[in-house]
Amino acid sequence: MQVEPRFEELREEIETNQQSILWEDQIRNIRAYDDFLWNGSPKATPVQRAGLALYALYFGLNGLFLIAVFLGSEPGDPVVIMLLPAAIMIFFSLRILFNAFRRRRNLNEGGDSGERGE
Repeated sequence: MQVEPRFEELREEIETNQQSILWEDQIRNIRAYDDFLWNGSPKATPVQRAGLALYALYFGLNGLFLIAVFLGSEPGDPVVIMLLPAAIMIFFSLRILFNAFRRRRNLNEGGDSGERGE
């Protein structure tokens, strides 16, 4: 009866891979994503850092595009309104870039390493 344990293993693996289907799991994942986006993580993988950098690039380029539209407009055009969204997008971009390049803290540097200097 070796078939049963393998089937149970497969069933558990499928259940863990499909956890985001339920509403509660989606809320938990969204909360974790938002926390990672706005607060960063010193334990982020290089792929996660690259994703954050691309997301920041998206915001930054949109903000720069709005500023370029403002600078290329005539003095009487009502495009001054675009400066506030442009500034907000650039601020978000810089914040996300800062979080993307935040490095892991080394516990042995300058802090309490758990060793006693006797």
